[in-house]
Amino acid sequence: WLFNCVGRLNYLKFLDENIPIIVHDYVPQRFLDCISYFTSNPIIKIPKGSLCLFDNIFVGTTSWFIDDKNTYWWNENLVKFFNYKFTKDKKLTSKRSIFLSRENTNWRQISNEKKIYDQLKTINFEKIHIETLPINDQINLALESKIIIAPMGASTCTYLFSNILTKCITLTPKIYSPMFCIELYCGPLKLPHKWIFGDIVKDKNNSINSDYLINENLDWENILSKF
Repeated sequence: WLFNCVGRLNYLKFLDENIPIIVHDYVPQRFLDCISYFTSNPIIKIPKGSLCLFDNIFVGTTSWFIDDKNTYWWNENLVKFFNYKFTKDKKLTSKRSIFLSRENTNWRQISNEKKIYDQLKTINFEKIHIETLPINDQINLALESKIIIAPMGASTCTYLFSNILTKCITLTPKIYSPMFCIELYCGPLKLPHKWIFGDIVKDKNNSINSDYLINENLDWENILSKF
């Protein structure tokens, strides 16, 4: 939603502020809440399966694509656009250490998440279920955080609300996938970022969506002090 849809506003921001934005009527409210950070234009909701005719319609391009050699091309201005729009006029504190749990999902879970979090809890990490928070609370959480540890998935978009004082650590299965290109949006924001890879739990598919185990012998304090 952010990159494929809302990001198009980056190229439409020159338009008259009264031009309506068209969305499907089944778009979740949390998605519509995102739009309010970028524009106050009226929104037209199109019923599913309906045919609508417009005299004029503007369609913004996407900000990323993959060429035939599987190389990603990315407009870093989009990331800066997101960060500025979401965080302007927000207070920055950068004091909290948070762990974004993925225990409520049905795939790509950290099989030993409880043990990993128990270790992190001893060094004052808080467990957060980011999917339960409205967008405004997600933004504030990122700006209040000095360290964010996030399993690979949608929760890594929380990095977009962060700043150069926030350290980001992504936990992921040990398998290549072009599905998430975190450096492409940590880079433009100059966010310090580190990967920690886990071993995939035996799975016949052996894919980026497989469950995985994080090494339980990691010295988290040492990792964070050297990061």
